[in-house]
Amino acid sequence: MMTQNNNEWLFRGVLAVVVIALLMTAAVIKMIYPSPLLNGFFLIISIFEIALAIGVAIFWGRWQMWAILALVFAAWGGYSLYAAIFGLPCLCLGVAVTLPHGTSLIANILLAAFSWMVLKDFGISRQKAVKMALCSSFLVLVGFFSASFLYYIKL
Repeated sequence: MMTQNNNEWLFRGVLAVVVIALLMTAAVIKMIYPSPLLNGFFLIISIFEIALAIGVAIFWGRWQMWAILALVFAAWGGYSLYAAIFGLPCLCLGVAVTLPHGTSLIANILLAAFSWMVLKDFGISRQKAVKMALCSSFLVLVGFFSASFLYYIKL
């Protein structure tokens, strides 16, 4: 029993470090190389990513933080889905780094799935899991339609 708890703790800790590194990297690159048309929007997203990374660093041991991450990655997954379907650049790393099409979608799916795995280890109730799944589905749609709007105004 103790080994399983240590494995869960280790998985959660390693995943937290990976998420923090990814968020901070994306935020800094977006600040240095924002889209010229949406400079303010990229700044807001970068600040959000930094705040999220700090939140993960502080609250990585709480289920609520992993729930927030699962929801955020669902929304970003919807955005990435739009970009992947239409062969558009994701701009996750600003305009300086162009990821191959679908890379950010795969990353968001994996990070959301890993966040759900951590949530499962916390033993959240079925009712909370269902509510979160519904909210995640809604946020995928929000991300998708937000991307259609942002690409429409010509990122």
